[in-house]
Amino acid sequence: MTTPRRALILVDVQQEYFSGPLEIQYPPHAQSLPRIAAAIDSAAAAGLPIAVVAHSAGKGAPIFDPTGPSFALHAEIERRRSDTWKSVTKQFGSVLAGTDLLDWLREHGAIALSNDAGSVDARSLHTTLRALLNSNFAAVAPTTVGISALTGEYTLPMSTLPESVTAGAAR
Repeated sequence: MTTPRRALILVDVQQEYFSGPLEIQYPPHAQSLPRIAAAIDSAAAAGLPIAVVAHSAGKGAPIFDPTGPSFALHAEIERRRSDTWKSVTKQFGSVLAGTDLLDWLREHGAIALSNDAGSVDARSLHTTLRALLNSNFAAVAPTTVGISALTGEYTLPMSTLPESVTAGAAR
C-alpha cells in the first residue's frame, strides 16, 4: 500500500464552540467530541501530520479573544496535543488566508485530493467549497471512513468536485 498523503486539520475545536454564544448545536458534543478524539488518536497512531487551527479576533474582542479562557482548545483536544502538531492562528474565514498552513501541508506531502463525505447543510457546503476552491484541496470523508483508510482497510475514492457534488445531490 502506498503511504497516504494526508494530514488531519482540526478546526472549530476551541472552547468558544463548546459553550457560550458560538456553541455548536449540531451534532451534539456527545457525538462530535468522541469522533474528533477518535480521528486524532487514529491519525497520531498512523503517523499522520496534525494541524490545529484557532481563530483570533484580537485582544479584547467579544469573541475569539486570544487572552480569554474560551480561546483555548477543548480539554479533550488539548490533552491529546503533542509537540509535533502544527498550530495555526487565523484571522480570516479560510484556514489558508494569512497563514503558513498550505506550505506546511506541502512540506508534509499532504496534498492528495479525495472526497466522499456525504451531505451537509447549505451553509456548511458553501463555506467548505469556498475554502476548498481557494486551496485546491478536497480531502473530506466521514470519521469512520477516514479511520478505516488509515489502517488500510479502505481506500478513499478519488473524485473531482463536480463528481462529488453530483453524488451528494443524488443522496
